[in-house]
Amino acid sequence: MKLIIGFVVVILLWMIYFATQLSATYAPLKSYRFSMTTEELQERLFQVVDTNPNMTLNLSDSTGTDKENRHYHADILIKGETEEYEFSISYYTKDGLWKNNDKSVVSLVGAFDRVNRTGGYKIDNTDIEKLITVFENQVINKIDKNSSR
Repeated sequence: MKLIIGFVVVILLWMIYFATQLSATYAPLKSYRFSMTTEELQERLFQVVDTNPNMTLNLSDSTGTDKENRHYHADILIKGETEEYEFSISYYTKDGLWKNNDKSVVSLVGAFDRVNRTGGYKIDNTDIEKLITVFENQVINKIDKNSSR
C-alpha cells in the first residue's frame, strides 16, 4: 500500500512540475498602446521593416481561437555593422468600450544584444533599459509617427 501511495505522489509531483514549466511566462518588459486595429498596426509594422534594410520581421506564432481575440507573436532583428539586436514582441487588439475605440497593444517580451550577449526577458537583465530605448527609437516611434496614442 505504501508503494502505491509513494508512486501516486511521485506522479502527482512530476505532473505539477511539468505543468508549471509549460505555463511559465514572463511579464512584458514594456507595452505600448495605439489607436488602431491590429490589421493597421501590422501594416505599419511591415512598413517600418520595409523602409529599413537592416531590419527583418519574422512572424512566429498566433494564439487565440478567433480573429477578434488573436495574439500575434514575432521577432524583429536589426543588424548593423557593429550591432545585432533581436526583439520578441506580441501584439493584439484590446477592445474599448465602443467598437470605434479599439486600441492595439504591442508588448516587448524579450530584448537581446547578440553582439554583447546581454538582455533577456526580465526587466532587471543587463542592458534591458538600453535595449528598450533602441526598440522604441527603431520601431515604436516609427509606428507612432502618424498614430494617436
